[in-house]
Amino acid sequence: THQPVFNPAKATFMDFRVSQANGTTFMYVLPTSPTQALIEYTLFTENLLAQDEYDKALKHYIAKYLHITEYEIEHEEYGIIPMTNTQFNSNEGSIIYIGIAGGQAKASSGYAFKFIQKRTANIVEALRLNKPIPSNKSFNNVKGLLYDSVLLHVLHHKKLAGDTIFADIFKNNKGADVLQFLDNESSILTDLKIMRSVPASIFLKAAIKELIALL
Repeated sequence: THQPVFNPAKATFMDFRVSQANGTTFMYVLPTSPTQALIEYTLFTENLLAQDEYDKALKHYIAKYLHITEYEIEHEEYGIIPMTNTQFNSNEGSIIYIGIAGGQAKASSGYAFKFIQKRTANIVEALRLNKPIPSNKSFNNVKGLLYDSVLLHVLHHKKLAGDTIFADIFKNNKGADVLQFLDNESSILTDLKIMRSVPASIFLKAAIKELIALL
């Protein structure tokens, strides 16, 4: 931007004020300086939009919600993350998979970076100690897969809008607890608190169906 408009110490996380017409949609604003930021458009959808639709949405958000009219685009990035509860192989012979190929993208949010860091650290430690590479199926990861499957079920079958679900979760819980939940690091007690934030009648039915499918 031509003028300092960002606070580098403050990120905007999941801004749902944008249109939800195409599916669960939100924006991120991640400043790196008072005049520079990454602004990301995220959409959960079965059908990709035309490329210019993403550009229009970003420019509309920048003008309407950030109130920025003069700026330069220094870099553009485009990517697709599979929002799926499909369980990927963690290794094949001597090949060890990481990232999306290794199942480190969280199915309900697309988060991958921190999961990749944790998985890579475990691999390096096992190699350093000459131990077998640990599986990617810890209790927390298996528990997280079930939670992800339930949310995807609710969204896929349009039982409840994604912006409503996330808004209720953040409104009724501490931010730190929600972030732990999204990172598969929360305790069962915290999980139960977060579950109380969403309609039990909808999520319990989905949980039963997904638990049967996983078993």
